[in-house]
Parts: sequence; C-alpha cells; structure tokens
Amino acid sequence: MIQSEIDAINSESGLHRETPYIIANVSKTQFSVARWAGGCTYQGERYFYDPVNDELVRHDVLRWIATRRKEKHRSRVKEEAAKQITMEV
Repeated sequence: MIQSEIDAINSESGLHRETPYIIANVSKTQFSVARWAGGCTYQGERYFYDPVNDELVRHDVLRWIATRRKEKHRSRVKEEAAKQITMEV
C-alpha cells in the first residue's frame, strides 16, 4: 500500500476508524504469530498479513483498495483506447 492510497482511505473511503487500518512491524510485536497464520482477528476485525511490508491490513481496507485500483486501471484503459482511436482517424 502506498502513501497516496493511505491518504485516500483517510479522506474518501468512509471506513470506520474504531480499529486501525494497518498494524505495522508485525514481526516485532505480539502479532508476530499472524505471520505464520496469514492473518488474525483483532477487536473483532479480520486482518491479513502482508509479508512484503510486514503489516497486518484490515480486510475491508484491502477490499476498498482493490476496488480503487481496478477503477483506476479501467479509466486508464479507456483513455488509452480513446487516444488510439483518435490517432487512427
């Protein structure tokens, strides 16, 4: 997850803030067991382990980011297709 996505989550997502979006440095905390299990439940929310960043990310945050990335990809594909059509004409 990149900083612009974190900023977008805070400003655009409408996700609740009762539990943290991300738990960082998992390998150095009591959450290190989640590395082997692939995730954990914390305060009633499911978290999935991201080994690249050593973070636990809340499941609804992951879903929101995936949807946002798909929408951005679709808009880029449409823009490129429109450019291609104008170049051919």
